[in-house]
Amino acid sequence: PVKSKISFIYSGTIGKEYGTLEAIKFCQNLYKTNSKVSLTIIGYSADYKYLKKITESIKLTPYISLKGGEKPVPNEEILKELLIADIAIMPYEINENTAGRIPTKFYECLALHKPMLIPNHVMWLNMLEKYPAAIGVDFEDSNMKKFEAELSKKWFYKTLPGKEIQWSDEENKLIPFVKKHTLK
Repeated sequence: PVKSKISFIYSGTIGKEYGTLEAIKFCQNLYKTNSKVSLTIIGYSADYKYLKKITESIKLTPYISLKGGEKPVPNEEILKELLIADIAIMPYEINENTAGRIPTKFYECLALHKPMLIPNHVMWLNMLEKYPAAIGVDFEDSNMKKFEAELSKKWFYKTLPGKEIQWSDEENKLIPFVKKHTLK
């Protein structure tokens, strides 16, 4: 079970397709029922208009902080923040570019044994359930009761990830695929 104080982290590229505003709105809604919630957003955005929306949406929320934004953040700083946070929040937009792929950020969180909040995407949830490493969330739903109930009874990482999350495991699949499609 999770303690009442919950620190979330959104890390990496700040952009519409990565759901940065949805992460903010989710934490703002959760804050209404739990004032011990915090969110750290750490990353870079090349989209200055979107970044302005982000800064505007958090300027009256002292429990949400932005690190980086206009300039890239060294990976060591991002990893440090990931280690400190309780839960990684990843409200990716599900579209034709993301639907059949596993975000790299999932593997990073698996390696760190970091619980994740992700969209209700069947393929992603099935991949992460064996540990279990994530809760599927409807980031548009402002009613936090269902989420809080699920979070309070969820035990993350009953099974720790093994070699299956490392590049060496994928390398054995990728090399034959590349050879098949490039060496004709």
